[in-house]
Amino acid sequence: MNGTGSCWAFSTIAAVEGVNKIVTGDLMTLSEQELVDCDSAYNQGCNGGLMDYAFEFIIGNGGVDTEDDYPYNARDGTFGLIRNTKTTIRSAFDNNFHVSTIGVFTGRCGTELDHGVVVVGYGTENGKDYWIVRNSWGSDWGEAGYIRMERNLNTSTGKCGIAMEPSYPTKKGQNPPNPGPSPPSPVSPSIMCDKYFSCPSSTTCCCVYEYGRHCFAWGCCPVEGATCCADHHSCCPPDYPVCNVQAGTCQLFYNKPNDFYDWYCGPAAYIQISNWQKPHITVMPYLDVSWIQKSLLLLLCIIFLLISPSLGDRTQLKRQRKAIEISIGVGVGGSGSGSESPTASPSPTDDSCGCSAPASPPSSEPQPSDFPNLKQYYAYLVIQRFKQSITCDPNGVIQTWVGYRPCTYQGFYCAAPPDSPDTPTIASVDFNGFRLCAPTVAGFVDQLPDLALFHANSNNFSGPIPDLTGLPYLYELDVSNNIHSGPFPADVLAFSNLIFLDLRYNLFAGSVPASVFALDLDVLFLNNNNFFQPLPADLGSSPVAYLTLANNGFTGPIPRSICNASKTLVEVLFLNNRLSGCLPYEIGLLSIATVFDAGFNQLTGPIPWSFGCLLKVEQLNLAGNLLYGEVPDVVCRLAKDGNLANLSLSGNYFTLLGLSCWDLVKSQVLDVRQNCILGLPEQRPPSECSKFLFRPKHCPVSHYIPCSLSNCSVKPAASKSTSSEYMTYKALHQPPPN
Repeated sequence: MNGTGSCWAFSTIAAVEGVNKIVTGDLMTLSEQELVDCDSAYNQGCNGGLMDYAFEFIIGNGGVDTEDDYPYNARDGTFGLIRNTKTTIRSAFDNNFHVSTIGVFTGRCGTELDHGVVVVGYGTENGKDYWIVRNSWGSDWGEAGYIRMERNLNTSTGKCGIAMEPSYPTKKGQNPPNPGPSPPSPVSPSIMCDKYFSCPSSTTCCCVYEYGRHCFAWGCCPVEGATCCADHHSCCPPDYPVCNVQAGTCQLFYNKPNDFYDWYCGPAAYIQISNWQKPHITVMPYLDVSWIQKSLLLLLCIIFLLISPSLGDRTQLKRQRKAIEISIGVGVGGSGSGSESPTASPSPTDDSCGCSAPASPPSSEPQPSDFPNLKQYYAYLVIQRFKQSITCDPNGVIQTWVGYRPCTYQGFYCAAPPDSPDTPTIASVDFNGFRLCAPTVAGFVDQLPDLALFHANSNNFSGPIPDLTGLPYLYELDVSNNIHSGPFPADVLAFSNLIFLDLRYNLFAGSVPASVFALDLDVLFLNNNNFFQPLPADLGSSPVAYLTLANNGFTGPIPRSICNASKTLVEVLFLNNRLSGCLPYEIGLLSIATVFDAGFNQLTGPIPWSFGCLLKVEQLNLAGNLLYGEVPDVVCRLAKDGNLANLSLSGNYFTLLGLSCWDLVKSQVLDVRQNCILGLPEQRPPSECSKFLFRPKHCPVSHYIPCSLSNCSVKPAASKSTSSEYMTYKALHQPPPN
């Protein structure tokens, strides 16, 4: 993607131009080329860079040249600095973003940061808030090179991730007089592979060891602009850039008219030359200092043009350049983390090209050799980055997240993954009850590739659940009692090992994919969210043992397919939804069920006699519905012949009780208050009963008993359980407020 990697330079210069105009009233065009040529300590020219480093370079350099003094020449060594167009970066963004947009952009886009823009203003149109964003794709794109993007969305990332990593410069005072142009600057003598390791000029950085989409060890290919081969040990020159590692050759490919690279086909698959160009085998030692510190792509360069009081006074004037004094914004974006003004940078060295020498990497940074293995070092980086995002920690948990042994951090547990039996790493995270606050768990849980369990009950984590498909070993996911929002996290459908899924007490909304109920789960807790949809017709195909859908907006009838769960379903809560229709007799086939709760819905009809086969049921709740007729004697006999401890039928329209039911009323096992039963206290008024009973009835009276009661009685339970002792009922108990 030639040309996309210079976005950091364009965005940096746009921000500096803007703050200079605001402070001095002088709008001048500054030099992107100087950043690309000279800011090579951490940034990589056309191969990408970060805004924070660019701002630090300008501060340390005493300013930046104007475009007139340091003109743009569209070159950065081997790579051309080409102002971005829609064509050159079409593979980096969702297609919706490339359409020339008039009006406020509301289309789809992702949040993987790999392009930089600059926010220059904001406004509101027809009640929709928006940012005014300047892009670098030319004036024929969008609205004369600008776009209006949605603002104030209900997400911490902002539209297209615009709020994820903002930074901005500040400035104090007027500019000194222009002393004239500075001499041209040569290309940096070294190539930065990452923050700590560089290769000599006229070579190419190639990754030797990659893990979790990050490079942790580098080698130097002895050819400039080379292609790094997939074996991580060889490379090909730019004139034969296609690696054929198996054959040990470098092959030619060509650029088709549509700008896509492709292989030659047929007999002319290879260019016939007298001697094959062998891959350049490089000496690529594993270097401890080659680990990167940031998880974001180096192309990340989203900034906000926000103005705050100056946090530092830069008065050093570079010889022969028109200087713009800036300081890095602290506390809102960029890399600042405090309120103190940064220490002034020393005057740059007086070298011939006007470029400051690269800064030395900080010596206090932990090195990979400090850790038991590479996996634990990578986990350390992920944990420390997440630690910086935590905004409250009432129990002082994160104070333990220090040192070179992440397996000893509170809440983290290690084990060796199946593919590395001798390499223990973070395999389990248990934050239950920690009450930590963080705007998102994205970039944390999804960046621990060997994670098997993630339990985060009772915290203050928000935002959507990130894409967890990169965690092949995950089998327990509990994010209950947080403030997560968005749709159901459909990525869980890809987990073949998942057996425990707990999303209760969050702000998830919308529908639940029917295929969720086909997952090989033991536990599925979805209660106390905002899910709204009919129950899937094949609900009974779910192998789940403990299911709670309580306190949502599920609608429609209870599917007759529930009989297919007769050998698996132990506890089920349909409590407090909007279910309707007749009670299916198939419920009576749930032979191992101990809890069946469909209270407070809109179910109607008589109770099928098949319910008398629920010999193991202990809690049967149908209260708060529109049921009518007689309470069957065979159901009440479950208290004697089975394990029935509680039968809740209050708030219905029953008119008769079976013979065995009267004893249950006296023993308070059966609750039939607010019905229409003569001779019992606390019943509905006669007028209310008459009004309901004269309505047309459509549900059949089912006297079918699929089991032989005389042969199916079970030994009564030794003691009667309470609702607080059942797994599903426990899921209804929300912990105290955070």
